[in-house]
Amino acid sequence: MPLCSLSRRNGDSGGVSSLDLLACGAISSCVAQSATYPLALARTRMQTAGMPGNPVAFASVADCLRATVRAEGVFGLFRGMSPNLLKAVPAMSISYVVFENAKLALSSLAR
Repeated sequence: MPLCSLSRRNGDSGGVSSLDLLACGAISSCVAQSATYPLALARTRMQTAGMPGNPVAFASVADCLRATVRAEGVFGLFRGMSPNLLKAVPAMSISYVVFENAKLALSSLAR
């Protein structure tokens, strides 16, 4: 849903509300984290491979992803994503609001 339709839906002619921006930030953060988390998991597992207590070594990112799916199933690619979402969703939501409000404030100064 485009942001302009959100502001029209709310009857606001000036712009998008902060609550709408928070929602957009939360949604975009969830989508981005869901899309990229398996790669972050593979990176972490490859970095810790070979350390004491973790003797598994992977040949490539694809090998790490395949081994994870074989051992834990598809949901294993998203293991540990909840704490990551608890960190990323509020940060991205706040960033959206701050960016849009700063943009409005700076554009009003330029006039």
